[in-house]
Amino acid sequence: LLLLFVACRKPAVAPTPPLLESVRSEARAGKAPALVVLHGLGSNERDLFQLGQVVAPDAVVIGLRAPIVRGPNSFSWFPVQFTPQGPVHDAAEAERSRVRIVEFVRALREDSGIDADRITLLGFSQGAILSEAIALTEPELISGAVLISGRTLPELKPAAGVKMRPRVLVLHGTR
Repeated sequence: LLLLFVACRKPAVAPTPPLLESVRSEARAGKAPALVVLHGLGSNERDLFQLGQVVAPDAVVIGLRAPIVRGPNSFSWFPVQFTPQGPVHDAAEAERSRVRIVEFVRALREDSGIDADRITLLGFSQGAILSEAIALTEPELISGAVLISGRTLPELKPAAGVKMRPRVLVLHGTR
């Protein structure tokens, strides 16, 4: 009987990764631009939300929460260790987060209240790293990116043969 049960059982299906948690501002009438804000290491989806509303008052502002729980209200997009030789990150986990954000932006482009030609990413630290990665690997998805205190992933391979790249503002340091 046990063998029959095991033979008739449906195969296990790999779990679908959870959707990214988010907060979203109210939309204005018609198609609005969107500003997707991506927090840094140890923060959450609310960290840059008010900044987004100040710098883009006419946009729908969406704060995404990174998928890795570090503690109460503390999340990260990928594990990183800070060593004397510099930061060492989990490249596979960074790529998984990049893909999740890309999937989110693709779905956002289908939203009837969003102008798909005016989606901008604003990221700090890990959020900036992933915003840059998306701007370089999936440039057709966004119109611009604001990168605050980020860096370039060494394994990043920019898309080839792209005719147009998004506009990018890079902010780093004190001047």
